[in-house]
Amino acid sequence: MTDANLADAYEVLLPSRAYLLSWREQTIPARDRALRDSEGRYDAAPPDEDLVFRDMALLGLIGDAMQVLEDIAYVGTAFESPIAGMPKYVTATVY
Repeated sequence: MTDANLADAYEVLLPSRAYLLSWREQTIPARDRALRDSEGRYDAAPPDEDLVFRDMALLGLIGDAMQVLEDIAYVGTAFESPIAGMPKYVTATVY
């Protein structure tokens, strides 16, 4: 493999690394806080008084739990099927 076939570290590898590190520093903590907030709202919902509120709190909890899976799927898709001619991290930011 020649140097011409290697990815440019400054144009592809370092931005991809920065994008993935932003997940560790921003996305995962934000999703964790949202999930804990939804869980707290569900736990605080009165069990027998307002069933609509409790159902909506449960729906929010399920939605926040599934959002993590959706995020991972989008990143996987971006790195598996990037936009032609663009770095993979650019495709991931489109989602």
